[in-house]
Amino acid sequence: MLELPHAAVGATIAVLIPNPLLAVPLAFASHFVMDLFPHWNPHIGREIRRYGHIAPSTTLLLVFDSSLSLYLGFALAFRVLPHITESFNILACSFAAVLPDVIEIPLILFHRKWVWLRRFSKWESSHQSRLPAPTGIFTQLFILFACTLLILTHI
Repeated sequence: MLELPHAAVGATIAVLIPNPLLAVPLAFASHFVMDLFPHWNPHIGREIRRYGHIAPSTTLLLVFDSSLSLYLGFALAFRVLPHITESFNILACSFAAVLPDVIEIPLILFHRKWVWLRRFSKWESSHQSRLPAPTGIFTQLFILFACTLLILTHI
């Protein structure tokens, strides 16, 4: 799943559960639950095996997706200011929800062959429920729409 739906789910958890001690672990766990939903992902591993690097179009998509995710987290966090705890909770939950993918950056970008990282990446990849692009993107848009509705009704 792209990062933006993960970040949106994390932010939604933060808005619905104001206690960071409960919300942050739930946001982290949500990543694995969300990956069970059928979705589309760029084939980063396949591109690296085939070309030795990530295709420029995929890199552009990943940068755009990550930028939107950061924007979402910060925009919502600033919206609830001056409530520092709520703001922190939104940022922490947004980050926790994407953390399992962030953990894989050294493997993907820097070709680190750490055993624990390869095992985690293989395990995480085996729990993905993939669909082709049009349908798999629609499911992610539906998740974004649902999160937007929940956030707007609670902020």
